Amino acid sequence: MKTVKVSANLMNFIGQDVPPTGTPEWRAWELKCKEFGKDDLPAFLSILKSGTVAEQYASLLALRTLGYEAHGHGYGKSLAYTVKVGNKTRRIRPDSRAAAHA
Repeated sequence: MKTVKVSANLMNFIGQDVPPTGTPEWRAWELKCKEFGKDDLPAFLSILKSGTVAEQYASLLALRTLGYEAHGHGYGKSLAYTVKVGNKTRRIRPDSRAAAHA
């Protein structure tokens, strides 16, 4: 995966704690998330690859909120993500150094 520039706005959003579902804070998070779009897909995928564990989690939920089929599989060194974009499924394995940032 090539290096992708992630906007400060998106990183600020991803850097926030994801609120519990069903709360007013969750609904506000979803609305903010929907301000991002298809043009931000490469940034979300890049975060899955090299973000901290918390950033990966937020990115995964953001992708789901934006309508992508996105899942995490395994734990630790065996962790991988799949993201369906159109009729193609991408498999992303986080960098090993990303876990060190958690």
